[in-house]
Amino acid sequence: MAAGGQFETVIDEAKSAYPQARVLGLVECGTHVVIGAVVSGCDTAEQSMYPGLLHRLQPGMLAIADRGFFSYEVFKLSIETGAEQLWRMKCNAVLPVHEEFADGSYFSAVYEGTKQRRHNTDPIPVRVIEYTVTTGKDVGDFLLITTILDPADAPAQDLAEAYAQRWEIELCFDELKTHQRGPSLVLRSKAPGGVLL
Repeated sequence: MAAGGQFETVIDEAKSAYPQARVLGLVECGTHVVIGAVVSGCDTAEQSMYPGLLHRLQPGMLAIADRGFFSYEVFKLSIETGAEQLWRMKCNAVLPVHEEFADGSYFSAVYEGTKQRRHNTDPIPVRVIEYTVTTGKDVGDFLLITTILDPADAPAQDLAEAYAQRWEIELCFDELKTHQRGPSLVLRSKAPGGVLL
């Protein structure tokens, strides 16, 4: 499952020829089935919309979230659903190495803040996978955290490849916006509230 993406990103409370809404979706990467979606105005951050999808997560799923979604509280709520988590972190995230594994990943923990990390208060145990992707002249550094703590259950290479599948959500949104719409009449609202309905 991948969380993230948006259809259109601007909505204005004034009347507009093309009022738009922000849509955050939970999509199954292999089939592009939309499992859940939350709709709001463009002034609502995706991160604050994400809790509206938590009830769709369940044990047996691997929830993949893009960089920028992480907050300690939301990550903790995601874990409580029983679904395994694979989240990209900002490369400057502080993730102390507690134990290194043969696959190149390492055991660490995330904390609510600096004070909690200093006092080891309420740590959430995670396994960290760091890697670099080079495509032509472009180089991208990736930092992932997962709740799958045993490398035997999911080696670092497998998780890095799984994270790459998160981009399937963008293809799903492309299908919804462009290809599945067909040549039929597109309904438009004259006010932002109508978009949300």
